[in-house]
Amino acid sequence: MRFAPSPTGSLHIGGARTALFNWLFARQTGGTFILRIEDTDAIRSTEESAAAIIRDLSALGLNWDEGPGAGGKYGPYFQSQRLERYRAAAEQLLQAGLAYRSFLSAEERERTRAARESGTSADPSSRYEALSKEEEERRFASGSEHAIVFKVPEGETAFVDLVRGEVSFRNSDLGDFVLVKSDGRAAYNFAAAIDDFDMRISHVLRGEDHLSNTPKQILLHRALGREIPQFGHVPLILGPDKTRLSKRHGAASVQHFLERGFLPEALVNALALLGWSSPDGREILSLEELVQLFSIERIGKTAASFDPEKLEWVNAQHLGRVPLEKKAQLVHELVAARGLREEGAPVSLGRVEELVALVGERMKLIPQFFDYAGFFFVEHVDPNPEEAREALAKAGARLDWAALMQVIEKAEPFDAATLEAAFRTFADAHGMKLRDLVAPVRLALSGKRVGPGLFESMVALGRARSLARLARFAEEHRAGAGPSMMEA
Repeated sequence: MRFAPSPTGSLHIGGARTALFNWLFARQTGGTFILRIEDTDAIRSTEESAAAIIRDLSALGLNWDEGPGAGGKYGPYFQSQRLERYRAAAEQLLQAGLAYRSFLSAEERERTRAARESGTSADPSSRYEALSKEEEERRFASGSEHAIVFKVPEGETAFVDLVRGEVSFRNSDLGDFVLVKSDGRAAYNFAAAIDDFDMRISHVLRGEDHLSNTPKQILLHRALGREIPQFGHVPLILGPDKTRLSKRHGAASVQHFLERGFLPEALVNALALLGWSSPDGREILSLEELVQLFSIERIGKTAASFDPEKLEWVNAQHLGRVPLEKKAQLVHELVAARGLREEGAPVSLGRVEELVALVGERMKLIPQFFDYAGFFFVEHVDPNPEEAREALAKAGARLDWAALMQVIEKAEPFDAATLEAAFRTFADAHGMKLRDLVAPVRLALSGKRVGPGLFESMVALGRARSLARLARFAEEHRAGAGPSMMEA
């Protein structure tokens, strides 16, 4: 199996799924997984994109047996380093009379191709250029710029697709196609076919947008007298609006999702579910479990839809499996990267572990830790004024801030159980519902209406910091304060 991306951009979700399906099949069958960089497009291919693809595959845990960095006996694994191999194969086809040189310009070849596809070509053979052998040799000897074109035979090209079943193409619809461009670089189909043979590729799984390339590659294998790989074409991934997945759906690169805090194992799990289903109906699967359960036969024939909410759900399930210590380490790395401090001091890993435990399962993505616990790393918070007015209105004049702060000051021991009991007693004594007391206090301490348990948060924040924030909140919202608030 091979994954052969073009380094013309980031590794997209669709490409990552293709890599995953090939990787799973290779691992399950004891085969070899090869990474090949198809960089024959000299204008669009970049070293940066190739490096990003390699980085992202590694991050997902999809290690390759042969390819860049791993070596292998069938390299090199960058097509730009295999040009002599393609020229030799093209010469073999020329000598066999299965290809010819075309001296048309690239623009003229494009017009010929367009005319053939529109049905307006006067040449029923759809040749790029009809020259006698003598004239072709004369122009070649004179150094005229030219491309090498494959001479498509008559008839049909049929094969059994591993996903779609039997597929057939009329060769007359294919038309002759370029093998080697006039700049000496191999065209995609030619390079892919040569490499697949040289690298002993037995199975090719790829997106259905490559389906039209397959008959051309099969014809090349036949022309060169080679064994033809088995091809399978996976339906494309659609966005929620049922159009082809693109960046406008929020489906950017793999790196984009990793940077947002998705776990690699969750992203791999979600990718597997895009067009494949487990035989036992399970959806949350480790990479090892995917290897055991994967089969090409369970790849669907209809397009899968990318659902960002489903991806977040899958990530939440995987995050729930992560031990507290590892979760804390991941969060601590972000805390350090953001340069956050607590009360002017660096934040220790132990402190982060304490806060991660406090946040608990509310965190669906690692960066969401800051949505729930970010208030620990700031000097003070600024609640939304409208939310503050609403919370204070429900609490009413019965909320005596000074009295409440005295209750907190006297709570011993200063733990969640003691604070909760004290708040319940205070609420009953003042004719309040506990939730109407909790709401403004939570806003005063964290700046938000929702978050971890209030009493646990107060303990983690500490008595002094809790009282200071309550005093500041009461001062800024004097209309809701008790008469002795300023003396507290």
